[in-house]
Amino acid sequence: MSTTELEFDRSDEGAQVRPLPSSSLDSTIAVAVSWLGLGLSLWLLFLRLSEAAPSITSGIWLSSDVLYPVNVFTDVFFDGFKLSGWRFSIAPCWFPDLIATGLFLGVTRNVVLATLLAGFIQIIALVLLSRAFAKAIGVPQPGALEPVVLLAAVAITIFVANHPGTYYPALYQLFLPQTHVGSVCVALGAMALGLAAVTRMEEGRPAGRAIVGGYLVLCVLGGMSNLLFLANATAPLTLVVVVFLPLGLLARRSAGLLLLGWPAAVMGIILNRKLFHVTNLSAQSGMSPARIATSIKVFAHGFTSSLASGDLLHLAAVLWVLVCLCFIIGSLRAAMRVRSERSPRREAAAGMLFLALLGSGVTGCAAIVLGGSNGLADNNYLWTMHYLHPTFLVPLFALPAVGAWSVRQLWPRVFPWGQRVCALIACVLPLQGLASTRSPSTLIEDQVPRLTQFMDEVASREHLKYGFAGYWQARPITLFSRTGLRVYAVDGSMNPYLWVSNLQWYNQLRRKDGKGYQVDFVILDDPLWKLTRESAVSTFGEPREELRFENTRILIYGGHP
Repeated sequence: MSTTELEFDRSDEGAQVRPLPSSSLDSTIAVAVSWLGLGLSLWLLFLRLSEAAPSITSGIWLSSDVLYPVNVFTDVFFDGFKLSGWRFSIAPCWFPDLIATGLFLGVTRNVVLATLLAGFIQIIALVLLSRAFAKAIGVPQPGALEPVVLLAAVAITIFVANHPGTYYPALYQLFLPQTHVGSVCVALGAMALGLAAVTRMEEGRPAGRAIVGGYLVLCVLGGMSNLLFLANATAPLTLVVVVFLPLGLLARRSAGLLLLGWPAAVMGIILNRKLFHVTNLSAQSGMSPARIATSIKVFAHGFTSSLASGDLLHLAAVLWVLVCLCFIIGSLRAAMRVRSERSPRREAAAGMLFLALLGSGVTGCAAIVLGGSNGLADNNYLWTMHYLHPTFLVPLFALPAVGAWSVRQLWPRVFPWGQRVCALIACVLPLQGLASTRSPSTLIEDQVPRLTQFMDEVASREHLKYGFAGYWQARPITLFSRTGLRVYAVDGSMNPYLWVSNLQWYNQLRRKDGKGYQVDFVILDDPLWKLTRESAVSTFGEPREELRFENTRILIYGGHP
């Protein structure tokens, strides 16, 4: 299907446009029912998480990584530590992850609810972004496409609700902060605003201060939050300029606006470095020839083997590439065909959009592979996929949106019926799930991990306060303890592990002579950081008592019975 057959808003009175389905009350109801379905499916997910096994909630949904954003706020505003003491990761995810988590924490006063709500809004944002992209290139009544996209979102949510402990496909990442999904939303939002401004300028209208300002602000925030923003947003928009400007399908002024994303994003990167303590990129990547060669090999093998096995995410990624190429080629052909008759730039709008989206996935992969990511260097292809959401997760929303757009143009009389069917299914599916879900005795926001419960009992009995543990143990105990326990992460040598943690935590525990730290206990047997008893004894001496909870050993040094 050529882009000349696709409908756009036109200001030209003489433009011949295929009639669209009327924007009726039925359409509005279908959209509303679809959104209700997504709300119900998110509630279903919440209930299923409340009755999930503790290993699932603590291992996936409330891990130390996921709880990092809310810990920043509890640490600064509740516990009185300074933000200047924090040592942030390469991608601190300031926006939307930290900001959204902080806002929800202020409203709910619950670390679990704040974390989950900050994650749940991501799938809502992805649905709204599909409308934003359609509106950016002039698709009329873009909201009418939402029932199809919302049905896809509902299906994904219900899958995760039914399989909350499934690591792959990692669809659970759509519902959690600090999983790079929020950063992708910022990148997509910046591209949508940039293309919206360009479309208006190409039509001879003002770009709009709000649109241009929003584009630049998102670029600054994106650069501050995640270095991958350059690969996921600014580089793809630059690709649009490189392709469409020489062909005369993009004005220089419009191209200049898109390229302003670079200095804005770089400003964000500089601000992040100047205002906060951030880990260097070299901590998780390396660009030696050998490392890059290994990364290319691991990525190529992982992608081809997954595709050959019929993996849904990889099939969708390939299909999305083909769809993008078809629209890009069709748009260019349509634009070149009308060059002699009138301005061809409107016909190029769809091509710019699909080139930007395609470029986001391709340049994101290139950045990770050629940057020698730790995951690929360690032969862990599936883990590396959490950096590649524009390649593997975005198509799950983009393909339904494009399908709905195409069906509405090709079969305008059929589209309203399809819209209603999608809305009905989107609402019925979560209702069925809710009907078969029992009400949990304790909702997830009131649950306390078993190890934390045990440590609280010991702390009350032994009068304990401060301790060291592995990275995956420390933060959950600190945040969920009912007795005020504070547990800080250390490495295998019992030295502070300064990865999304606060240096002030450790400084307050230093001995008066400055040699080492004074703690009440050490928790061993972290799931990944294998702290040994030998290392603890070498650092703190023999414990006065050793306890065991399930597969975890606790060495008691301070306090008293």
